[in-house]
Amino acid sequence: AGAIAAVSATSTKYFHANSTAGDSLAVGAESVAVGPTTVVNGDNGVGIGNGAIVDQTAPGGTAIGQNAHVMLADGIALGTDSTASGIQSVGLGARAQSTVANSVALGASSTPTVGAQAGYAAFGLTAPQTSAGEVSIGAA
Repeated sequence: AGAIAAVSATSTKYFHANSTAGDSLAVGAESVAVGPTTVVNGDNGVGIGNGAIVDQTAPGGTAIGQNAHVMLADGIALGTDSTASGIQSVGLGARAQSTVANSVALGASSTPTVGAQAGYAAFGLTAPQTSAGEVSIGAA
């Protein structure tokens, strides 16, 4: 409360804080944590928002929004309760859950579940294709 009160009373222009919740923690090397109870354990990670978390197993992770959570390297979780639990995955939108590697959950409550596929028949193509990940748009 002391640091938050000091920032609120002697604010930096365009930056103010109003909270009685626990402080943020930037534990990972070269990491940034902004917001009450935000914790960034991953090196080079960024966490912004109330309760945003970047795990130690998520170097380069970015969690923005209330309870946004990044679990593996280079993941991005943007939105309230969004999660990026696949390596290099993106969860964008409230409750978006990107659970498989190299995949994107786009929109509220969206969740990719299949992930990369090998040897599938893509629409309009004759040769078998191999994907790197999956994109899910909207809730199922």
